[in-house]
Amino acid sequence: MPAGALASRIALALLDDVLAWGLRLGAVLVLLLLLPVGLAVLGFGAILALFGGLSGTQQGGGPISGGSPTTMAVAQVPPDQLALMQQVAAAAPCTLPWTVLAAIADVESGFGRSADQTSSAGAYGYGQFLEGTWRSYGGDIPWRTGDPQDQARPVGERQDSTNFRYALPAMARYLCASGAGQDLRKAIFAYNHADWYVAEVVQLAARYGGIGASGGGLIDGWADRPPLNQYARQNYRSEASWLAWRNAACSAAALDWLLGAYGQPLGSIDDAIALIGPNTGISTSLGLLDARGPALARALSARGLHPRTPGQQPLNSSTQLKVWLDQGPLLMDGARWFGQGHWFVAIGYDQNGVYTRDSSGWDTRYLTWSRLYGEVGFSGWVVGVTP
Repeated sequence: MPAGALASRIALALLDDVLAWGLRLGAVLVLLLLLPVGLAVLGFGAILALFGGLSGTQQGGGPISGGSPTTMAVAQVPPDQLALMQQVAAAAPCTLPWTVLAAIADVESGFGRSADQTSSAGAYGYGQFLEGTWRSYGGDIPWRTGDPQDQARPVGERQDSTNFRYALPAMARYLCASGAGQDLRKAIFAYNHADWYVAEVVQLAARYGGIGASGGGLIDGWADRPPLNQYARQNYRSEASWLAWRNAACSAAALDWLLGAYGQPLGSIDDAIALIGPNTGISTSLGLLDARGPALARALSARGLHPRTPGQQPLNSSTQLKVWLDQGPLLMDGARWFGQGHWFVAIGYDQNGVYTRDSSGWDTRYLTWSRLYGEVGFSGWVVGVTP
């Protein structure tokens, strides 16, 4: 995108910010009256912004799931627990990554090593449940056994909440009841009302196998990869290239990110620009003025992947977009974003909107449906990879 256009977009964004901040100031005054609740909400919002972007079915970018166990997971999670975590997650009443069960089990009791200890809040067992919560989700199994013979057994053999065989299904039921199928981070926050807790669970889950699954050619942990910033000097081969392309390289950065998700990483955004090609109209002043994406589709073909596009008709609804995202991440053009359009990657969705990897300096991680089709002006044209 040209520097002049960028400046005008920033000016418009700043004008919008003035109005938005006026509304936010009023909201802050209300929050100050409800400070304890307000701080919790604000803190949770910060963690959402920091870790925004969960996605991945076995075939790509639909509802959240978990990938194959990493070397770290195999080394740290006891094998019988690892197998049960995967079974419980697959049978859960909502879409739930097994990696989140593993992360919570690690944080709460070290996979059962401290399951026989009671926390300062009165929580107990493998999943550190309060007694009342366990009664709601633990079935007919006692929270803490009162049988002396049972108490003498290892925690993994007891008939109470210290046994992972009973605790893992209870953990899954509790997370699903807390909305894990619609908003995973909100469900994790419900499990333990602390921002640091959400952050630690998400980080561990990514290390154990990702919160986005691999499949259809996608690499392990593909959805947890950070965005590729088109304005960062380290993403270019030279100072001259960075200065020339940084305002216009959104399409190249999006292409570079998508190729990396399919195990075809490029060395720099320069390489993506070259792959798109000089005969496509891409330029340092206008970027790639190509809302339908044939140049990007040809670039994917040049790397041995099989592109998929809507053909002659764009996707005309969020329902259609979800079907396409179920098959993998998508390059998308926002027809009105920043004024002239802006290529970005959509990696998954929940009931309220789409998770994205955005190369701009704003690094937008999530777009509500209304913002996607409104402010961003998504035109319905996408480019993906055939699984």
